[in-house]
Order: sequence, then C-alpha cells, then structure tokens
Amino acid sequence: MKSKINIAKFLINKSLIDINDDRLYLVIIKAMKNILEICEFYKKNDYYDKIVSKYTNLVKGINEARDPNKYVIVTAMRLSKHDFRPILYSDMPYLKRVIENLEGLYVEISKQENNAMNRYKAQLDTKCGTKPLSKFQIYMGKELKKYKLENPNVSHRIAFGIVSSSWKDSSENPKSCLT
Repeated sequence: MKSKINIAKFLINKSLIDINDDRLYLVIIKAMKNILEICEFYKKNDYYDKIVSKYTNLVKGINEARDPNKYVIVTAMRLSKHDFRPILYSDMPYLKRVIENLEGLYVEISKQENNAMNRYKAQLDTKCGTKPLSKFQIYMGKELKKYKLENPNVSHRIAFGIVSSSWKDSSENPKSCLT
C-alpha cells in the first residue's frame, strides 16, 4: 500500500504570484517540479509518461527562454484558457491537487496580465485623448437623429445615405457652394 503524502508542502500560495517579480518563473518551475515529484508516487499510472513529458518540457522551455518571465506569462495566458479536466486524475488525488494548484497560479498570472494591459490601454487613452469630431460627424449626428424621428420606418442604412447626401449642400459644410 502506498504511503500518504503531505500535500500541503507541495502547494504554492497564489499571493506569491507577481508578474512584475523577476523571479516569477522560479515559482512556476517549483510548482512544476512539485508535479514531477508527485508523479513519482504514481509511477505505474497510465498517464505517468505523458504528465512527466509535458512538465519536463515546460520546465525546459522556461529555462531555455531568453526572457523566462515573459515565457511563463505567455504560457499562462495560453493555458489558462483551457479547461482543466480533473476526471483524468480521479485515481491520483495528490497529483490532481498539485495540478489544480498550478492551474490556479496560471489563472492568477492571467488576471494580473489582463489588469496590467487594461491599465496600459487606459493610460494610452488619457495620454492621447480623442480627436475632436469633424464638422461632418457633428452634422451627421444631429441630422440623422432628426431624420429618424421624422421617418421612423426608414432603415438606418437608407437614412444615413439620405442625410449624408444632404451634407454636400449644407450650410454647415465648409466646402459647400451655398456658404
């Protein structure tokens, strides 16, 4: 009979995940090595070779990457989109728990990366601002509303075409011959 494993020593707290930490990749390598160590407990299992191969290759990829943290973040973003299938590990509860732990770390990395990207995009929006609306855009917004109120049964496409063709002769058009 197999002995029990103290699973707590193999689990990594999500609070250790910080995508700005230069040692992020070391935390993930530790999680993967924990999986490989638990695999030794289940050597006779059908999935043993596949699991060992998968996580050995992931560790190798991290170690060989020019920027291991970026490699971990990109991998986490890719893998966190896939559903974890715990049914594959139903007869290996220790391994299931350690892999779930790694999946949780991937999800945390993905959340942090998405938040960072959203903050970056927000900064770009405030720095760049938005271009002011052109006279044509202002005209179209005002006249299209007016036309649709007067003609509620006309489709947007047709209304847009009619109103935009009236721009040519509008007094609000700086290129109009009527001004």
